Amino acid sequence: MAQNYQNLVFTHHAEARLKKRNLSLVMVWETINHSDKKFSKGKNFKFIKLWQGRRVQVIADYLPKEKKYLVISVWVRGEDDPKPWWWQIIAKLARIK
Repeated sequence: MAQNYQNLVFTHHAEARLKKRNLSLVMVWETINHSDKKFSKGKNFKFIKLWQGRRVQVIADYLPKEKKYLVISVWVRGEDDPKPWWWQIIAKLARIK
């Protein structure tokens, strides 16, 4: 576990997904604390919030001793992860031929 923000602790996986999917810590905090929908998934929770036209989804586990959520993963429903820059260049070159 790496980063803390407000009442949230992020796994390395969640941090990587935040960057890859262009999501902010504030968006995740809002999704958990002011979710449109919340589901129990075993010991984890799934939070969903429509944020600026994007359906943000967060999987988190509540840590009662710390009174924090451990954010496990985040994504935006309906959006593919952006391709790496090197893949975009290869794809463009392939279309030119």
